[in-house]
Amino acid sequence: MQTAGDTLLKALPTGRAQAIKKVDLMHTLYQCGFPMDERAFRDLVHDLRQGGHLICSTASEPAGYYMAADRSEFDEFSDRELLARIRDLAKTISTMRRAAVVKFGKQRRLL
Repeated sequence: MQTAGDTLLKALPTGRAQAIKKVDLMHTLYQCGFPMDERAFRDLVHDLRQGGHLICSTASEPAGYYMAADRSEFDEFSDRELLARIRDLAKTISTMRRAAVVKFGKQRRLL
């Protein structure tokens, strides 16, 4: 039995130049019996990435999702999207920790 993940992986083109818009991928999933909202779609992509699938995305034209065709496409996506998120989260954590020290003192719970 085919899963939503299998369906999405088959629908994704290889290479950034062939990127497919999210709405079109969601329509394909719907036609194959996997209706989902945007949150569920993002969760599915996340789970597939966590499974090692090289699913990339871009907001610039051609906007959409695609499978990395080569290492340079993957590296570009990773640097532009994933590392940017990590840096943003690190900045948020750092700022919030400083604010917590000001508000609550230096005591910190152990992980």
